[in-house]
Amino acid sequence: MSASMVDSPKYWPRADGTVPYESVSRLHDVGSWLNTYGKSIYGATGLSLKNNHFDWGYLTTKTEQNKTVVYAHVFNWPLDHKLRITGIKSKPSNIAMMKGNSSTTLNYEQKLSSIHIDLPVDQPDHYVSEVKLTFDGPLELDKNTVPESTFGGFFLKSTNSLNNDLKIIRYDGKNPTHAFLTGNTKIDWEVTVTEAGSYTIDFSAHNPNKENIPFEISVASQQLSGTFEPTNKMVVEPNENNYTEEFVEKRIGTLKFDKPGKYILTYKSQQQLPLWFNWLWLEKTKN
Repeated sequence: MSASMVDSPKYWPRADGTVPYESVSRLHDVGSWLNTYGKSIYGATGLSLKNNHFDWGYLTTKTEQNKTVVYAHVFNWPLDHKLRITGIKSKPSNIAMMKGNSSTTLNYEQKLSSIHIDLPVDQPDHYVSEVKLTFDGPLELDKNTVPESTFGGFFLKSTNSLNNDLKIIRYDGKNPTHAFLTGNTKIDWEVTVTEAGSYTIDFSAHNPNKENIPFEISVASQQLSGTFEPTNKMVVEPNENNYTEEFVEKRIGTLKFDKPGKYILTYKSQQQLPLWFNWLWLEKTKN
């Protein structure tokens, strides 16, 4: 049940203590799902990854019959039918799609700490589908690496960086979660590149100043320098004279990775003026 549903009065208990049908219906849906897939929730924990939140869903883990099991809870079914899991170095002995009490073995490819799983065209469950990964021993994790996006690239954000001292402004209903940067700033990310080649990098930010903000992006002895131009505000509700800050994205350039491996990508800026840092987007160029 989403937050918007909970906030809606039609889901609230009535004055006489009765519960609206809409709430009862959804609670029945949750109960039915747990009756089928509760094994992936009860007694399970999260994984100690740097950012245990993928744009398709979540991971849980537990021990079953002396084996380590990881459940991928898929909320958003990937359009290309490929589930991308980043951060597990151990090789699974089996990966299966769950459907009720039955399961179907899935094909997968693993490179370094990245697992790509071939999914069926249709998702088995309308709410949350379950993929079960089984390992013969304890998990070996790549805890700090940035998770690969469903789109096949990497969102490098303040919340999945290696830095713990950034001033992070959380989503407020208008502006996205971003880092408020001033002065000398250095942000590092750990990225696991599974394919050598050229990768484009884009930058999204809001510059509230009247002058350009210089920056530098570096990885593997390569540097890209640029400036972020001043940005404006954008209309949210025209009839209410309501405006919010505009976050603009721009192409910075191309980086080349000669071989697969783990890399540290760094953002640097030297200015006293503020910059609202949204994200960097790293993606392999299409052949």
